[in-house]
Amino acid sequence: MFQHRHYVELAKMVQSAKARMRPVDFDAYVEEWTDMLTGTNPRFDRERFRTACQGVPVNKRDKECRATI
Repeated sequence: MFQHRHYVELAKMVQSAKARMRPVDFDAYVEEWTDMLTGTNPRFDRERFRTACQGVPVNKRDKECRATI
């Protein structure tokens, strides 16, 4: 089962592609990843992952993870 740390790393990987893509393509790319990850953990939060892929931390725990990037 995936854990928070796994999602953080995946979101960073997805976010790194943003500079090479048009916004509409990047949005579709994020959706593909979100769809693939749904079901990997019963607590997976689709919206939170989408936000993380944009590089925006959504809570204190995510802010702490961003500080280590």
